[in-house]
Amino acid sequence: MPKTLRYAYRQMVSLLKTKGFYLYRQGKGSHEQWARDSDRKIVTVPNHGKKTLSLGVIKNILRVIS
Repeated sequence: MPKTLRYAYRQMVSLLKTKGFYLYRQGKGSHEQWARDSDRKIVTVPNHGKKTLSLGVIKNILRVIS
């Protein structure tokens, strides 16, 4: 992982897939929920195209998937 915490939607999805997550369902609007069956964790990822995800969102996702 890069030292700087800057991820766009596609980069975060790529990371989630390598960690065993799959698209669970489309949430409200531009949000998607990704799930992992091994430990039943669900992560909500905002899909705002090429925009960088906010630092708080990135930290929360990384905390859940680790």
